[in-house]
Amino acid sequence: MNAVLLGLTVGMTALLVTAVVRARRWASRRRAARRSRLVLRLVPLAPVTVLGVVLPMPIWGAFNFQYWIVTAWLLPLLALFCLICCVLGAVALGRRLWCFRRAGQATSTPVRPATADS
Repeated sequence: MNAVLLGLTVGMTALLVTAVVRARRWASRRRAARRSRLVLRLVPLAPVTVLGVVLPMPIWGAFNFQYWIVTAWLLPLLALFCLICCVLGAVALGRRLWCFRRAGQATSTPVRPATADS
């Protein structure tokens, strides 16, 4: 069980860090995309972020902060996996949106050509 959780944690960390690092390139490629397509491209990051919160719920039944403490005590790799999903998923989603917004602002500002006054 611990080996599986460790593998999932390492794999998810690698994927989410890659999403954070490549957010600028992702945003520049989707500058001209319609909003509906953009939202569809962001959808996979949202469940990953929510997964970290709801994953211990089937184990304990309902969401309660006390169950998180028990989960961290009994299954520390599950708690680490959930924490990585929450934090890095939110960072990747936020960075993609931030880079997309900055890429849109950079293209919407008109560039004045330089004039030679000499």
